[in-house]
Amino acid sequence: MRVNVGGPLQLLKIAEESPKFEAFLHVSTAFVNGEKSGFIEEQMYNNIKLNWRRKYDEILQMNKRDLQKSSTEIMLPFSNSFEFTKRMAEHLLVEENTKNIPITFIRPAIIGAAAEDPCIGWTDSRGVMTGASILIGLGILKDMTCKENLIVDVIPVDFVSK
Repeated sequence: MRVNVGGPLQLLKIAEESPKFEAFLHVSTAFVNGEKSGFIEEQMYNNIKLNWRRKYDEILQMNKRDLQKSSTEIMLPFSNSFEFTKRMAEHLLVEENTKNIPITFIRPAIIGAAAEDPCIGWTDSRGVMTGASILIGLGILKDMTCKENLIVDVIPVDFVSK
């Protein structure tokens, strides 16, 4: 919550206080609309009737024990906290953009190790794809059983951050 929602909201405040700020770019995720199935357009859906600001404030006030106990209920219909917090951030950025700064959301799928910068294979992630990438890169993992038409949608971190 503090990183995926609080961070972007603080950056928006800085942008609004900066007279020469022209646009705001937010790195979100392709999975913000993960509760939908079929073709998903590149837009913000408002099919979940939720007061995002109130929910954000409620969660920040909860103690860790209560938060852990009710986390599944809080995040419904999302699969995980990452999808939920990224969706919340998008809605709150739009709702709280009092200066009407143009906001662009980029929604990469899985962000993986660097292609070039700062060096080939660089990452600070501990995600599943990182482990697979390391094993493949070292020549330890030579093949993988999976569905024939499966697309692994991984984008290098330096493609997203440039």
